[in-house]
Amino acid sequence: MLILVCMPKVRAWPVTAAFFSILVLSALILLCNCSTDSPKRQPQPAGEYVKNVAPASAPLAVASDRQSWSQYKSFLWLHDKCERTDDLGRALPLLGITGVNVYDHQPGSAWAARHGLSFYVDNLAGKGDLYLNRTEWQQAWDRYWTTRDPAHFVRPRCLSDPTVLKSLKDKIRQGIAMHKAHRPLAYALDDEISITAFANPFDFCFSSFCIPRFQTWLKRVYTDLAALNRAWETSFAAWENVRPLTTDALRRREFARGPESYNFAPWMDHRTFMDDVLAATLQELISFSHQLDPVTPVGFTGGQAPSAFGGYDWWKLMQAVEFLEPYDLGGSREIIRSFNTRAIPIVQTLFVSAAKRTEMLWRLWYYLAHGDRGVILWSSDEYFQNNNPQAPTEAARMLTATLCELAGLRVVQELSQGRLETGGIAIFYSQPSLQAHWMLDSKEDGDTWPKRFSSFEYSHSSILRTMQAWQKLLEDTGYQYDYLSAQQIRAGALQLPQYRVLILPKTIALSEAEATAIEQFVRRGGVAIADYQLGLMDEHGRSRPTGALDALFGIHRADRRVNERYGDIDPLQRLRAGQFKSLPIMEPGLSADRAGPIAKVRGVPCALIHKVGRGTAIYLNLGLLQYATARFEQAAGGEIRQWFQGLLQEAGLAPAVKVTHAGKDLAYCERLLYRVGDRRYLFVVMNKHDINDPGKPVELGSTPLSITLHFNQPVRLTNVRTGKTYGHGVTFSDSFISYEANIYELTP
Repeated sequence: MLILVCMPKVRAWPVTAAFFSILVLSALILLCNCSTDSPKRQPQPAGEYVKNVAPASAPLAVASDRQSWSQYKSFLWLHDKCERTDDLGRALPLLGITGVNVYDHQPGSAWAARHGLSFYVDNLAGKGDLYLNRTEWQQAWDRYWTTRDPAHFVRPRCLSDPTVLKSLKDKIRQGIAMHKAHRPLAYALDDEISITAFANPFDFCFSSFCIPRFQTWLKRVYTDLAALNRAWETSFAAWENVRPLTTDALRRREFARGPESYNFAPWMDHRTFMDDVLAATLQELISFSHQLDPVTPVGFTGGQAPSAFGGYDWWKLMQAVEFLEPYDLGGSREIIRSFNTRAIPIVQTLFVSAAKRTEMLWRLWYYLAHGDRGVILWSSDEYFQNNNPQAPTEAARMLTATLCELAGLRVVQELSQGRLETGGIAIFYSQPSLQAHWMLDSKEDGDTWPKRFSSFEYSHSSILRTMQAWQKLLEDTGYQYDYLSAQQIRAGALQLPQYRVLILPKTIALSEAEATAIEQFVRRGGVAIADYQLGLMDEHGRSRPTGALDALFGIHRADRRVNERYGDIDPLQRLRAGQFKSLPIMEPGLSADRAGPIAKVRGVPCALIHKVGRGTAIYLNLGLLQYATARFEQAAGGEIRQWFQGLLQEAGLAPAVKVTHAGKDLAYCERLLYRVGDRRYLFVVMNKHDINDPGKPVELGSTPLSITLHFNQPVRLTNVRTGKTYGHGVTFSDSFISYEANIYELTP
């Protein structure tokens, strides 16, 4: 069939032969990807937190009969001043743009539909409630900073206030009425939602709506008031008198005594409750939205890092949302990917700049390899000169060919039905540990703790940086993984043979049920690897006399000392304690009790191995946090990787595929294998970027590399992007551009 494509006259574009080819390609892709076929999404039950907090509501039932996310979507974020003209509507597809944003209660969806553009609705629930109005936030913060009066811990527009929820629903009703007929691809309730602002520390909410709700929540957690008073070390005479301790009050009470006696429960329970409030609010608003539009996914944009503040317990949030644009902060993207059991569409934001060509292209391919279904391109100001759709910028032209290729990749739809192969490795996700470590990390802040803003926390949180270090260490040695939440482990998800290794990163807080599940996993043949401070508290933040899993790991502690300071490795203690394999000793008071240490450093054991039943418990007593710094140091980073790879091989694990260049392992090359039915897809992508700036790759060359793929079992290999078939075998050679990705289809 011959397709004739009529190209509009565009006066200001430099029409070279190459660029004309790009325009033709983009138009053909637009024609070829007009199918609206998409499998129905199955209803999902509400998460367990909803039983505690959320009002009763029907399970979500989201289909995709009208919305097509069967291709990669490139949304250009349009500013208010960018006029929605026919010229713009014709220009966008020629630049590989397949969608746009539309504002909550402003026209724009009819224009998008007329030009065949997909769209998502921004700020469906308005601005200023879920994303707290910045003036109101700053006023509350300033007043507390000045007075230290807990009366200022009442959140403006409290999410437990029925009038606030009614106002949010009224805005949702208006927005859906305006846009539903034009078939939006998704609704974003708001951007950068939070109980506070971003993930900033602040003790919201002590309102007259939240406190009674919190008291009801506590009655489900504790058998009676006496049990609560024992757990909290309080003396409330009646339930209606119960109040959580503020951050200041808890610090005064707890830091006056030693870590063997810490009790953070009156503060951590409130933090957990506020996580539930945000998740339940989203659940209620999404359920309400589906009463008006049953088929369009609803979520939010601007997701933050996991945190003790702001409501960011990602396990709970991922049980509610159906569409998401999260920031890559604190390892959040891999946590979200692990918890995305319903295959909801996830997109990223790409900041467009001609000065960052390789970085932009790398981000597109890297996040596609990690499961993204689209991108939000920021913004129309960077895409057109003087907002003239006939004058695209250099940066816009740089992206066109790649966006067109991404839109035509069949693998995008297939991956939504598949799962990443992890080789049986899981990382424990513990929200109580995040809460407890925030308090411990901030001890030296004193009264300045409210200034420990989220922008600071991302690069100074000991647990977030440790979790990211574990992620990169696994990826750098050829492995993948899933995060498992405490809720999943309590529900029995930690089972052989699906999981063979469980990693516990600074998991200081463990419930009895979680500890029991981990012990049973090891006794049945699993391998558990902990770094340090394991199980010293229960899930409420109460110190235990001994660690919950000390016996399993065969260890004993003389004290609770740890070589940390201000959320980082203490440099003086590091010199005194020494290190093993370029990693510092972390608990100087640790000793072996039945476990056999691989080594001792200045008399302190590390890498202790304890055989239990058919399995193995390994206690490192080492600060993996150091790998975040040592990763790009050839000697130290290489030593850590070599040692850790040997540790996993001892556990019976080996990477499914290796990638070499010039006879050596290609450093920082990540391999991701997805299984879709009887087929598998392999992504090869560079993973050389700073943990503190995930979107910024380091030293990506532009010269194609000759690589060799080494599989541990024979496969039939096809390069999805080039169409080249390599036949059947275990070793294949190809070329690789380090700021892109190679994608292969593997069949038996």
